[in-house]
Amino acid sequence: MRAGSAGAARVPVLQLRETGYLTVSEVAKALGIGTTTLRRRAGTVYPRAARIGGIRVYQEADVELLRRWDKVPSTTPSGK
Repeated sequence: MRAGSAGAARVPVLQLRETGYLTVSEVAKALGIGTTTLRRRAGTVYPRAARIGGIRVYQEADVELLRRWDKVPSTTPSGK
């Protein structure tokens, strides 16, 4: 029965992605931080994510905004 629940939960996420929204995991990966870090910083270091159907979502433009907000470095290594 859990497999059915998981499948049902994925449908809204796929629909959100098709409409241009990004999930917390996608944004965290783009920022080079963990999802827990992103969730904990939301509302303090970062602005809160919008919620659609209980799912935290960001728009693509939010990734750059979040990167600048905390001056999080890009995922490319720097230094050498």
